[in-house]
Amino acid sequence: PSERPPLPLRSACDPGHFCSLGATEPTPCMPGRYMHSTSASACEICAPGTFQGRSGQTHCVACEPGGYCEGGGARKTLCPAGTYNDVRGLSNASQCKSCTPGHSCSIGSVGRTKCRAGYFAATERAADCHECDAGKYQDIVGGTECKDCPMGGYCPMGANAVKPCREGTFGNRTNLRNAGDCDQCPLGSACVSSAHTSSQDAVAWCFRPLTYATMMSTATS
Repeated sequence: PSERPPLPLRSACDPGHFCSLGATEPTPCMPGRYMHSTSASACEICAPGTFQGRSGQTHCVACEPGGYCEGGGARKTLCPAGTYNDVRGLSNASQCKSCTPGHSCSIGSVGRTKCRAGYFAATERAADCHECDAGKYQDIVGGTECKDCPMGGYCPMGANAVKPCREGTFGNRTNLRNAGDCDQCPLGSACVSSAHTSSQDAVAWCFRPLTYATMMSTATS
């Protein structure tokens, strides 16, 4: 009698793969799934707080900072603008932290960014810092509001310092917006602009110089 052909050998399904009924070869687990053991008929879904971006993997990895992973995903979902995340393993958007006043947080932020001088953020969850309006300024970083431009100077939009009124002009009002808002010194008086831009040094008024006749009368009295 003729010999029977040998029966085909059966192999265990490799980790990172699954073998459905009647499979002739293992199938890699798709991204977002994994399998750590052999002989699996299906892959496991990545748990919330984890993800897997490659196929044929034996485990999932912790969700990265800047986002969250709801489970079964191939990549993190970015935290919304106005929030941030600086730790691993978040599983939903509500766990992203609110950006605090004086800071901004763009989408997917891993930390807060202080508003630069000339800008401010008055409330929580700011996606961007806002420029100070003309007539105001902010000379520190992380500001939550802008300051009124003091007498003796003017403040254009986004000012991070007070600009002194030019020589021959003065500013005796607050919140001036540009150099044209400074007033011309009247005849017989003068203004000498300060080299500094702080409110204490800015020239706010004009002075009337002593005439020769006044000096002589003062000297002889």
